Amino acid sequence: MRGKLGVTVLVVIISLLPSHVAQAVSVGSNCSKIGARSHTFVNQKHSIVICRFVRKKKKWVMYKVLPTTSTTSTTSTTSTTSTTSTTTPISIDILVSDEFIDFHQTLYFYSGRLNEGSRSYRIVLPQNFDINKYYPLALGLHGVGGTAYTMQEQSRLENSSIPMIVVYPEGSGGDRGVQQSWNAGSCCAPSTDVQSDDVSFLAYIIGTVRQQFRVDSSRVWVFGYSNGGMMAYRLGCEIPELITGVGVGAGAFTVQGCSPTKSVSLLQITGDQDVKVPQSGGGPYSVVSAETSTRLFAIANMCTAVMQYRSDIDWDCPNNSAIKLLIDVNQGHQWNSNWTEAMISFLSAHTRT
Repeated sequence: MRGKLGVTVLVVIISLLPSHVAQAVSVGSNCSKIGARSHTFVNQKHSIVICRFVRKKKKWVMYKVLPTTSTTSTTSTTSTTSTTSTTTPISIDILVSDEFIDFHQTLYFYSGRLNEGSRSYRIVLPQNFDINKYYPLALGLHGVGGTAYTMQEQSRLENSSIPMIVVYPEGSGGDRGVQQSWNAGSCCAPSTDVQSDDVSFLAYIIGTVRQQFRVDSSRVWVFGYSNGGMMAYRLGCEIPELITGVGVGAGAFTVQGCSPTKSVSLLQITGDQDVKVPQSGGGPYSVVSAETSTRLFAIANMCTAVMQYRSDIDWDCPNNSAIKLLIDVNQGHQWNSNWTEAMISFLSAHTRT
């Protein structure tokens, strides 16, 4: 029945294609208008393609619709409650095979919500993915001018020793033809210029992934680089009920207020040679220092400072949470490949109870 529904939906989409589309296009080839649809043949099967951003270029990608089952409850006139299952389609845009990284299965989802055009995110499933197993969920947020692809290339969260479902979202701006960024409070343009509702967008992604896959709710983490790290801070302040820990690389605390209802663990790593988001604060984004960033977040989470060394500060927090600042000596404003495992190991050791 699920297969039949998928075929029915695809037939409807094909019938809605503009009549002026006269010839098939090639998957992966350049296209001109984001959101435009055409058609092609893959393995002698008719397939829909859609124009999307891929590595800062407009490319045709395959478009599929898969069914998902949801459960609803209704109350009859005799006050008894019955539960029924309904099936609704999810649209999934899947790129060509050369986009698959290290044999992990990569899916591409698009959301047209929030009146901001089409916002996209890529999901990377762990190797030997088991649909019946619960996995940690990790979001990787790029910096200003970055993309989901660049964050994946930098962090390689899916290559961690801990199998995880990893999501790399695209920031705001690509849908408007400008560089992408996140609205993390006082930083960064152009998302702050239009007050992009990135908190709602990322909360939507987390909720959607939890509906589609089995997610360990005690291990939902956000990792962010630069402006993405600033956004991770904001999520820790505003949606702590959805996430349990954040890893901030070369970022800073840029929100105006922080009142989390649940404790959120944090590991921030900052390079002592970083001139864009300096350890001591200031720089082109006028940020507070790394020490002030972690202290503000620790105070908001009702944590207690336990020790301070030359290059790191530790805080103990409620419910097995913890906050730590590490200074990476001789490191500039780049994501160090060692940061990924350090952050995951830290957050794994401080699973919220």
